[in-house]
Amino acid sequence: MATQKDVKLVVANKLFERGEALMRVVVSTTLRMKFNDALRCFEAAADLYRQLGKWRLAGASFAQCADCEQKMREPLCAASYFVDAAEAMQKVDPGEAVRLYGRAIAEYAVLGRFHVSAALQRTVAELYEEEEAMHDAAVAHGYAADYYLGEAMAGQAIACLLRSGQLLAMEERFEVAAETFQRAVTLCLDDNLLKFNSPSIALDIVLCFLCLRDDERSLDFIETHTDMDFNFAVSRERRFALDIILNCQERDRHSLLDHAWNFDYVCELKPYRLGMLREILDAVQEPVDNSESDSEESKDSWLSDEDAASAKQGTAAGSDAGSRSSAGSSRRSRGGSRTSLGSASMG
Repeated sequence: MATQKDVKLVVANKLFERGEALMRVVVSTTLRMKFNDALRCFEAAADLYRQLGKWRLAGASFAQCADCEQKMREPLCAASYFVDAAEAMQKVDPGEAVRLYGRAIAEYAVLGRFHVSAALQRTVAELYEEEEAMHDAAVAHGYAADYYLGEAMAGQAIACLLRSGQLLAMEERFEVAAETFQRAVTLCLDDNLLKFNSPSIALDIVLCFLCLRDDERSLDFIETHTDMDFNFAVSRERRFALDIILNCQERDRHSLLDHAWNFDYVCELKPYRLGMLREILDAVQEPVDNSESDSEESKDSWLSDEDAASAKQGTAAGSDAGSRSSAGSSRRSRGGSRTSLGSASMG
């Protein structure tokens, strides 16, 4: 005996097949009427599939509804159906859900509803994070920030940029993470209500530079940002950044750990910051490359040896010349004495 679920499934399948048949048929009436009839069949089938928990079939039915709306030139309704299809497909196939969300985002962006596109883009980013595709999630958060900026929603854009930078830092893409954090800190400084968040973001930028083993860029950024933001000049983040830079230059891992522990006691370090500090600690523990200094020392010693050898040669040449001059003078004195003796004998 067939159950109610079996009956609903049979009805849903027939409605879906009816809708596909209407999409293929050539009618003498207007195309809008044909697509409208097909839309009703697909929508009814999607509702039944959703009740039965057939999420893949429900998503496919909603996607067909969106296609019908697009052919009737109704982009707003098409975008809404694409969202329904993505939400249903999200439960069984996240990859297909991302594709459907992308179509919805494109439709809303064409209509100028950037805040809706941004919200859906953040949903896509969260899907990527669940799938542990951190780089794709970071890129999606960056797109969401751009959409929020299109609606002049700086606060939401900064939140997306911060999350994008954090994910990039966790993926050890420190150069791109620093650029993302710099975009966020610039937006903070442009808003009087958000500029008090800039010291924390500035610290992230300094840590990214230190992970790249670039102390000079870190010091230059601190100097520049101190002139731009008076809050950073007296903040604990600036003091902590300067201490970490000093520890890196002195290669003092114990002081670095002490400063990190003290800062964490006052302001809890998030996982991505702990990862960057771990990278900095590994850099401090790396052995110093003394090959250049050794070559310079060997070159200096070689030059000093060569100078000493030339000095010895000069001394030897001077002594030879002296002996030759003394021999010549003795010969002249002997010649003079012989001349005087010859003159005396003649006399």
